[in-house]
Amino acid sequence: MTIFSIFPRLPNALMIILFLTTLAYAYPVTNSEFLSWDDGLYLTQNPYIQTSQGWYYIWIENRMPNPYPLTFTVLWLEYLLFGLNSVLFHSVNLLFHLLNIVLFWFVLKKWNLGNTVQKIAVLVYALHPVQVQTVMWISELKNLLSATFYWISFLSFLHYFENKNNKLKKISYALGLVAFILSLCAKSMTVTLPVSLILWIWIFQRSFFWKYFRTFLLLWLISLFFGVMTLESETRYYLPLHKTILNRTLLDRVQDTSASLWFYVWKFFYPVNLIFIYPKYPLMQPNTLASCFGILILLSLIVFFFYRARVGSNSTRLIAFSFLNYGVIAFPILGFFSTSFMNFSNVSDHYQYHPLPFLILAITLLIQELWKKPFDPILQRILYGSFVAGLMSLTFQQAQVWTTSVRLWTYANEHHPKNSDILMNLGLVYFHQGENNRAEQYLQEAVLAGPEKGTAWHNLGFFYSNRKQVAKAIFCYEKALEATPPCYYAMVPLGEAHFFSHEIEEAKEFFFKAIQFDLQPELAHFYLAKIFRNDYAEATIHLNEVFRLAPWWVPAYFLAYEIEMEHQKTEQARLILTKVREIVSEHDLQQYLKEYQHRTLNSSKSHSEKK
Repeated sequence: MTIFSIFPRLPNALMIILFLTTLAYAYPVTNSEFLSWDDGLYLTQNPYIQTSQGWYYIWIENRMPNPYPLTFTVLWLEYLLFGLNSVLFHSVNLLFHLLNIVLFWFVLKKWNLGNTVQKIAVLVYALHPVQVQTVMWISELKNLLSATFYWISFLSFLHYFENKNNKLKKISYALGLVAFILSLCAKSMTVTLPVSLILWIWIFQRSFFWKYFRTFLLLWLISLFFGVMTLESETRYYLPLHKTILNRTLLDRVQDTSASLWFYVWKFFYPVNLIFIYPKYPLMQPNTLASCFGILILLSLIVFFFYRARVGSNSTRLIAFSFLNYGVIAFPILGFFSTSFMNFSNVSDHYQYHPLPFLILAITLLIQELWKKPFDPILQRILYGSFVAGLMSLTFQQAQVWTTSVRLWTYANEHHPKNSDILMNLGLVYFHQGENNRAEQYLQEAVLAGPEKGTAWHNLGFFYSNRKQVAKAIFCYEKALEATPPCYYAMVPLGEAHFFSHEIEEAKEFFFKAIQFDLQPELAHFYLAKIFRNDYAEATIHLNEVFRLAPWWVPAYFLAYEIEMEHQKTEQARLILTKVREIVSEHDLQQYLKEYQHRTLNSSKSHSEKK
């Protein structure tokens, strides 16, 4: 037995499942666009990705919105290969989902569960409708990548525990460790892998983790590092959390966790009306009944601890492990910890992608244990066929929802009306499509639905700013900063609005605040260089900061060229043009120089007429 024996040849049943999955997603994938939520932040409006130096900003400068360097590296490579071809980006997501299906098959194959259990579990994992959000959302490449390396790591560590050959154990451990780190570099939700492995040892080897203390020590340190880094990112980069989220008591957190877990289990059995932003606790409010669900799981764990030695069936142990591991993997996103997404909702379908396979396995095994009576072969085929057709139909319909931003947010608005975040995103989609009347209508409705939400005011201000309605824009941006929690991203656009209104002192105030908060600092320095363009030393300081933060940004070089020319520093101006030629085409550069000369000439004429 070698390290590669965990990867058997693909059987016919798996090939059929892969084909059915591809068939269900093929049409939606080939007719999908980039979505308005996060796809812009991650890719289409991320200048750090759209440059040949992207690797530097990902791994060295850490200019990405999340500490997931592997995910952004893959997105960067995709951009270099495909440009902004949304179909190819969606196809890569689908390919990773197919790869995860194969890896899940390998895990079940290693456990010798029998063909029926294995085929049904993998089929449900492949085609369950709650998987659609992860597969059809380009930004959730992080989920898919992370799951891929999670399965590789999990398989490797299982091989490590079972193998008695020291050389192969070392190879398995090294492979598992590297895959675990890569999984965390894609998305840190897999930090609970060490707990899953301890659970496995505890249930199947009937021993505690101190037997493998040295094995787990490094894993725990790595998990702790990535967990702390992710929590720090949540508070540093994303919108500040509402005080009601941050100031929850321990009982509140337990109730939130229990309610979210109950919701996810319910959506597994009833996968309809799947929307992007759910009402908070749509099934129940966090109360004593909700917390009882979590307490029931805890009591089950205690009972199993004392009686696990009496459980001799491998299938029963695997059911217990799968149920418990489902909770272990899901725990970081159930609401016990405060995360930025809790500003919008406590739950989201894409959080199901990692833990769902173990819930599927537990339920499939449980049904097999409880239902021993054989089916009539013809009836069995009819049931299987109907089950597969139903799954494919639900998945196809849900995938259709995710093909365009208008469909996504319209569907969400139909099932969750008067939600500020949904209305806001629907308004922004119409704005980018040039339908300004509808955009203004939805953005105003978003403010009315959530007058305390800073993001709603910020986006309404963005709309008015682009419509050159500066006074309205300033009012909205100020409201955004006064909201609870405040939307600090309104600082730079508020400074811009004051700048274009010739209110220079007010503009400077907000630009300096933005730099202090590290929010769009390159843009704030750019405008400060404009403000101080008559003060050569001060303007140069700000431009150097822009070049440090965004050395690819052409407008900053053009501004630097103009300032050098205005201060009669022709040699420095010539050097700047040399640098610009490395970034833009000669045609674009000559076009800019003609426009600059034209502006300079008009400015000179205007100055002479005033005299």
